[in-house]
This record gives sequence, C-alpha cells and structure tokens, in this order.
Amino acid sequence: MEALQEYFDAMWHLILGTGHMPSGFKGSELLVFAMGSAMMGLLAVVLDWAMVSVGRNRASLFGLSYGEGLGRTIRFAIVWGLGAGLGGFLGAATDILQFSRGACFGVGVGWPLILPRLIDSFTESLENAEARQSPEET
Repeated sequence: MEALQEYFDAMWHLILGTGHMPSGFKGSELLVFAMGSAMMGLLAVVLDWAMVSVGRNRASLFGLSYGEGLGRTIRFAIVWGLGAGLGGFLGAATDILQFSRGACFGVGVGWPLILPRLIDSFTESLENAEARQSPEET
C-alpha cells in the first residue's frame, strides 16, 4: 500500500507539482512517465471535445469527429490516452524523452506523430543488432 502511495506522490509531482520526478522516488520512473503521458493525452481529448461542443465552427484541433453520442467520445479519450501512454513509455525507454511535465504534455498531444517514428526506430535498431550478431554468409 505504501508503494502505491509513493507512486501517486510521484505522479503528483510530475503532473501538478514540480514538473519533475521527486529525487527520492525508488519506483519505476518509466511507468510514472507513461501514466503521466496517458493522463495528459486524456486531458487533451477532453479539452478538444469541450472546444468542439461549445464552439461555432465545431472543428476539432486533432481532426477528430466525436459524433453525437457520449460513448464515442469516451472511446476516443481512452484510446488517445492509451496511445499517449505507449508513446511515452517507448520514448522514455529509449532515452529520447526526459521525465518532465513538458514531455508528458508533448507526448499526450503529439503521440500520433511520435509513436510511428518510435516504432520505426525500434525495428531499425533491432534489425541492425541482428545483422551485427549474425555473420554474413558469402
């Protein structure tokens, strides 16, 4: 139970507090950052939906069409948050992103652009590693 409290404290510091991981945090910073990215992504879709709902031109900043039902909007928010969490996890795991609030926000909003590039870089690095390990047959 204490580990869960420490995890939520780290989330608080990252998202709403100092903007960085607390120095004494002994848990997985990677998971905290991924969850922070997912939360920022979820928040971005909710704010976008709110702007579309009250705006005159009803144009989404992300090019999303929410439809009339609340169910579709909730699905968009959940899927967007999951994508942002995965993008944050991969970006932090490859040391491309710093563990900061700004990076969480950047991934949360821009994960549709970032995630495909991260996956491509992972597959390229795996292919290069396999090519170095197996000698070429001539």
